[in-house]
Amino acid sequence: MEGLSDESTSEPIPRILVKFPSAMEEQYPPPPTPLNEGFLRADLLEMTDMPRYWTSVHHLGTGAFGEIHLVHSDRPDAQQTKILHSEFVVKILKFPLSELVNVVREVEMHRICRDHQNVLFAGVTYCQPFKEGYRVQMCLEYAALGDLSLFANKKKEERHIGYVLKEVIYGLSYIHEKDIVHGDLSVRNVLVTHKGVIKLSDFGMADNFKNTTRPRKGLIKGTPGFIAPEVMDMKSYDNKADMWSLGIFALFLLTGGNPFKLGLIFNLQSYRNLLSQHFYPDLNRLLLSYNFKSFMSDLKHYDPDERCDAFEILSEPILHECCTSREFMELYSQMRMSNGRTFPYAEQSEVLVVPVTRE
Repeated sequence: MEGLSDESTSEPIPRILVKFPSAMEEQYPPPPTPLNEGFLRADLLEMTDMPRYWTSVHHLGTGAFGEIHLVHSDRPDAQQTKILHSEFVVKILKFPLSELVNVVREVEMHRICRDHQNVLFAGVTYCQPFKEGYRVQMCLEYAALGDLSLFANKKKEERHIGYVLKEVIYGLSYIHEKDIVHGDLSVRNVLVTHKGVIKLSDFGMADNFKNTTRPRKGLIKGTPGFIAPEVMDMKSYDNKADMWSLGIFALFLLTGGNPFKLGLIFNLQSYRNLLSQHFYPDLNRLLLSYNFKSFMSDLKHYDPDERCDAFEILSEPILHECCTSREFMELYSQMRMSNGRTFPYAEQSEVLVVPVTRE
């Protein structure tokens, strides 16, 4: 997940100013030189430290990916007459040399897809040698309301879910038009801004059709249930893999849980066993409206050729009968308040500017 963690708290969050350590100050020996220097893409990575005037004001989350920080940048303007203040997120990844090509791919895929209102904006990325590998700091848009885990677990109507789905599909349509598969759509990777805009985030599994439609080998990564059958079978895949994930995402928002989780143990192997039986959650037991069932019927097929693509499914009535952005925000704000969740907000929305070039 990118943007922030959604930990519960009822107390105001203090702003603790922490300067980021410099990779040069930590005195680690340089990592081995990549076999292909092209992996260190000069068009994607700034091979230097972040600016010293960037300050971490809040640690937003930690996971297998690394760390997420809310950052303030305060620098003088060109005339040295006033201070320019901006706020954004920095995603810090530390990884061995063997992972460099994957991290560069993530940066590239996210950069290609960033110019859509339903995709989390990605700015400049800094990179430094770190221990036996590298460290990168990706500058990202700040989605202050976090992911959709809370929304999925609270009471809502289909029209509220329809709003989220429509926004997600707009984002998917855009990235699919660029021949890119997101590859990891889940409630943890869809974020909400302070204005209620829904954003696709975390392009760590994203890739272009040129690569995904080739025969594959290696480890399967992703969230069980959300991973399309063709991906689990190590077959080639394309945008239709994201459409399978979209269907599971919709059911997760409706039920508050992974619809493929039938017991205490749920992992890739148990998910694979269900897929071998061509199992799919019984939609008739979920008391869905006719329009919601119609939406799901376009996505539940094991054969990707039978699934709708993002452009086709936009014609579904449930997406046109959804609530407004204002209605969604009213409901979601109530959910967060009742759960005691607060996060730092920018005093003015114009300061939420992500740097796109080296400073």
